[in-house]
Amino acid sequence: LLFYGGLLFSNELVNFSQEIFRQGAPLRWLFPLLLTSLPYILGMVLPMAAVLGGLLGTQALSQSSELVAARGLGVGVRTILKPWAYLAAGLVIVAYVNSHFLIPAMHRLEASMKQRMTEEAKTNFLKPGAPPRVIPTSPEHALWVSPEGAIHVMEATPQGIQHLRATRFAWVLEMTDGSPASIVLKMNDLDGSIWSPSQHSVIHIHQASQDLRFALPPSKHLFQTTRGRFLQTSALLRQGTPAARVEIAQRISLPLATAALLLLGITLGFGHPRFQGGGAVLKSLG
Repeated sequence: LLFYGGLLFSNELVNFSQEIFRQGAPLRWLFPLLLTSLPYILGMVLPMAAVLGGLLGTQALSQSSELVAARGLGVGVRTILKPWAYLAAGLVIVAYVNSHFLIPAMHRLEASMKQRMTEEAKTNFLKPGAPPRVIPTSPEHALWVSPEGAIHVMEATPQGIQHLRATRFAWVLEMTDGSPASIVLKMNDLDGSIWSPSQHSVIHIHQASQDLRFALPPSKHLFQTTRGRFLQTSALLRQGTPAARVEIAQRISLPLATAALLLLGITLGFGHPRFQGGGAVLKSLG
């Protein structure tokens, strides 16, 4: 668990840090977000930890001739395998509870945390009277909030320069399946002007509403969030969509893989003490 889980945990640490810095949110959100990823990391790591545990256990017994001595004393195969069978059953139960209950709950909590983090980042990023801020992912846009609370959006492109002012606005984080998350600036009651260098003219505009979308860089999480991961298994069964069936299959197959790989690791670990081939870690990686 520590060997494989540490690898995945360090990857999530880097990715969550990047998300926080890109949004300009406080670093205090890093540790809570990492905690919400632990159940999913556990679900992915348990099969790998099981095969390594089975290999290490039986390989150690074989190399120290404990199995040879046990068989010489009349200990049968059933007696040797019974503890492993109990362990496999226990791991299936733990993995089942984790995949069907803990993972959906933690994903809902993670989504709620990210929304609150975005609201807090908005407070820091769009502070009234603060200097203008350039959007890191969209350098042609700059934002400034006046002391009165109106937001000013400046856009400079080769096609022209635009200045918009809105009295009411909302800063929303949007996440959809299969696409990177984005920040949407929803503005209402806005007016402004556009200057076109090709026409050498200024156009004054007034609109009831306008949305500006700033795509965040795609995250490199090993476990991309899908809509079905937030739902309970009973809700997925009622949906019956291909995406729901894939999520259900994953929740069923990972616990069973934990037991199957544990028993596979045990069989690979058995051997004669004089003829051990390969290390346990190399076999489990294979």
